[in-house]
Amino acid sequence: MIIGQLNDSINIDFPLDKQKIIVTDDSFILKTKVLETLNSFLINEGANTIYFPSDRMMNVSKDEIETIDISFKLAKGMTLRENIENAYNIKDPFKFEEIYKGKEIDCGYLQVLNFFYTIHSNPNKNLNIIIDNLHCNLHYLIQEKLVFDLMTCYANKIDRFIFSVYNTDPFKRICHKDNFKVINVNEMLKRR
Repeated sequence: MIIGQLNDSINIDFPLDKQKIIVTDDSFILKTKVLETLNSFLINEGANTIYFPSDRMMNVSKDEIETIDISFKLAKGMTLRENIENAYNIKDPFKFEEIYKGKEIDCGYLQVLNFFYTIHSNPNKNLNIIIDNLHCNLHYLIQEKLVFDLMTCYANKIDRFIFSVYNTDPFKRICHKDNFKVINVNEMLKRR
């Protein structure tokens, strides 16, 4: 489906029929432009969309995280934050006291918190999750785990999951098991 254009001369033909997509390419600019266009298109269509741009900023505050933690207990009575820290083997959750909305995310820990809490705190269902450059500040060993955990924890909320990466190697298991479609951004660009 044509979702928009680049430079008024190239149509972006995005495979909206797919629910799980990994966008690849060596170009920072093309992937970002395509995902920004997709985000705008989905919002204009009235879809519930959460877009995590490449320049990551916290979408939730420390108070919001604590409110969710108090109201929501997961396995073994742990809070959502304790579960995340445990699952990702985070020994020293540094800078938690300094979390605020709009804070630049400069480490993988804050990024994982931001993904989980932003999705968790959104009251809508049928969410379209778009993550530009998933790997920013995330060790490659936890990238696939994060995608799998988000899809598992919020399966009842996420309708479409799209993210971009340079290297699909860390995602071979989910590509096979969870039917992710890997598509190079150049395959979506059609000259008019």
